[in-house]
Amino acid sequence: MKNYQAEYDKLHINYPIKERNKEAEWWYFDADLDNGDRLVLMYSVNDTRLYPRKPSVRFDLYEKNGHNHSFINEYTEEDAAFSREKCAANFANQEWCRDCGDHYEVRARANGYEVDLRFYPQVPGWQAGKEGRLMYNPQTGDEKAWVVAQPAARVEGKLVKNQETIMVKGTGYHDHNWMNMDNGDMLDHWHWGKVHTAELAVDYGIMIPANPNVAPAITLLVEDRDHLYLEPGDEHHRKGEVSFELLDTVKEPTLGLSFAQRLVIHAKTPEIKLDLDIKVDHFVMKDLNELPTGGESAYRYVGNETLTVKRHGQEEVDETHSLHEVVFPHKANE
Repeated sequence: MKNYQAEYDKLHINYPIKERNKEAEWWYFDADLDNGDRLVLMYSVNDTRLYPRKPSVRFDLYEKNGHNHSFINEYTEEDAAFSREKCAANFANQEWCRDCGDHYEVRARANGYEVDLRFYPQVPGWQAGKEGRLMYNPQTGDEKAWVVAQPAARVEGKLVKNQETIMVKGTGYHDHNWMNMDNGDMLDHWHWGKVHTAELAVDYGIMIPANPNVAPAITLLVEDRDHLYLEPGDEHHRKGEVSFELLDTVKEPTLGLSFAQRLVIHAKTPEIKLDLDIKVDHFVMKDLNELPTGGESAYRYVGNETLTVKRHGQEEVDETHSLHEVVFPHKANE
C-alpha cells in the first residue's frame, strides 16, 4: 500500500501565480447527506473556469426535492492563503478547507446557505505516481497530479439553508489536483466518479485523448479499510486486467457535447473481481464555459449504478446512486 502523507495535499504550484493561464490547483470535496441532499465544494487557487483566473470557492447544493443551488465566491490573491505543509486553504477567514490531523474541516457560505462539515477517513489516502504526479516531464517541468486524500469518508456537521440549521451526517470524498499545463492540448474529455458501499470504495477516471489515434485510458482505485486492491498504473492495469466500455454515446442537446451515457468498468485480480455498470439518471449541472484561457465545460450527474464484487469467495451486488462528472477542457487561444 502507498505510504500516503499529509504533505501530498499541500499547495504545490507557484503562489502568487506566475503562469496564470497554465497553473491551477484545487481541493475538491463532496458529500451525500442523510437528509437526501448532495453537496460539492471546490477550493481553487487559480480557478480554471474564471476569466481572468483567480482564487475562488465554489459551493453546489443539490437538494433532495430537485432544487439545485450553485454559488461562487471570488477572492484576490491577497485575501487567500495556502500552506506548503498540508491542506490548509483559507479565503479571507470566511471559508476554508484544512487538514486537522484525524479529520478535515470544510466551511463555505453564500446567500443564506452555509456548510460546516468534518470529514473522517474511512480508508487510507492515496497519491498517484511519485509525489502525486499522474504526468511529469522532467525536461519542461510540466506536471499534472492527482491525490486522493480521502477516497471514502464519514461526514458530519452543520448545513444551513435559508437560516434553517440542519445537523447532518453522511458519506464523503476528497481529492486534490494541480497542474501547470494546458489540458485542452491533450484531452477531449474525461469521465470521473466514485461508487462507495459499506464495504468498498471505488474511485475512477477515464481519459479520452484529443488525438483520436491515442487510446483512452482508465485510472481505478479500489480499497477497503485493510486492502488496496487496485491503484492506477499498477500491474493489473498494465496487464489489461482493468478495462472499460463507453456505451450509448449521444450528443447532449443543451451544451451540444457528445459523450457516453453509460460506463461499464471491469477489473480482475487474484484477490477481487469487480464489474461496475453506471448509467446517467439525471443531470444536476450543465456548464458551458469556453474562455480565452481555455476553461472547461462540464456535466455533473447522478448515476444509477450496479456494482458486482466477488472476493474471499463471496459475491455481493450493490445498487447505488452517486455523483459523477464529464469534463471537456478547452484549448487556450491566447
